[in-house]
Amino acid sequence: MRMLRVTAVVLASLTSAGACMGFKKHVLAQETEEKVWTFSTNANRRPQYYLDESGNVAGFGVDIVNAVCKNAGKKCQFQVDAFQQCVTNSEDGSFRPGNGLVEGKFDACPGYVISADREKLCAFTAPFLATSAHFCVKEGNPANFDPTNLDGKKITHLEGAYTNEACLQQLGMNGAQFLIAKGIDEAVENVKTGKADAIFSPRTRIPGLDAVPGSYNCGEGVAVMVMPDSTLPEWWNPAFQQLVDSGEYADICEQSVSRHGGPPVKRVQFAAATTGEVKIEAEKVEIQKVVEEKIEETKKVAEETVCDIKQVVEEKLEEPKKVVEEKIAEIKEVVQDKLEEPKKVVGEKVAEIKEVVGDTLEATKQVIEEKIDE
Repeated sequence: MRMLRVTAVVLASLTSAGACMGFKKHVLAQETEEKVWTFSTNANRRPQYYLDESGNVAGFGVDIVNAVCKNAGKKCQFQVDAFQQCVTNSEDGSFRPGNGLVEGKFDACPGYVISADREKLCAFTAPFLATSAHFCVKEGNPANFDPTNLDGKKITHLEGAYTNEACLQQLGMNGAQFLIAKGIDEAVENVKTGKADAIFSPRTRIPGLDAVPGSYNCGEGVAVMVMPDSTLPEWWNPAFQQLVDSGEYADICEQSVSRHGGPPVKRVQFAAATTGEVKIEAEKVEIQKVVEEKIEETKKVAEETVCDIKQVVEEKLEEPKKVVEEKIAEIKEVVQDKLEEPKKVVGEKVAEIKEVVGDTLEATKQVIEEKIDE
């Protein structure tokens, strides 16, 4: 079974604490024993998530969440939001998580496909549904749309959907142009009015359109999507494995049609884990917690050590600086003394020279006067 990978997300605490890719830092609610974990859905797709006659969120996905939360001993609830609060697109059409998830307005978005582009910015639990993608076109496929040749074709997909350009590129299906729709109604209208040749989506049936034969898969299954710093997968995955091992997961899948209507769900085929495997997974979670604590301790010690070293270096640099200044002062004094001595000698010699010159001039003057008298 696919488990959340322990990667550089953990080690990232040693570097920047800023939000990835320029998003606002994810705000986690304080996790206490009384914490209520909130799951967001737009509740408009039966049988997974919908509003029942009493206005409560119901569906296969709700049954899975409630069963896992019960196994884990967690308090959980649903709230209804526009799907754009969970998934949306950047200006260039690439995936980015919605503001609701990024800003911590809720904890998780259940029912989202694990895909390569989403895993760059979000984390996922183990999958609880298999998935596939399909092309839907105008009834009767009057334009003879052929998925094996997308050159020049216009494909529409829902905002934030994993069935996007990146998905088709991953499948080696290139050459199409893309039109992002705000919702399924807009996507259907794009096809019916000729703005797009086909819808690419996880839906096998769309009213008013025909599905083109063929099934495609660029995801790893449907799971619960969270921000990378969420601890939800740590308790979800072992609790979900218990659900699988007990047979309750299979029962929930089989009862989906009778309880919620719609087509049968695409259950994931899991090999039953042994009690030892469940224990190992729990131990992995504990090890991850210990690793994170040790990383924080090491980081703190490293910061304190750097400060101590800096202080010692500054003190050691101050000592030779003082010695150098003293030596310079001594050298100046010696040089001054040495300069004073030759200065005195020069003065004496100048005086002697002046005296000799004076005597010589006087004698010369006398001789000249004598010669004049003669």
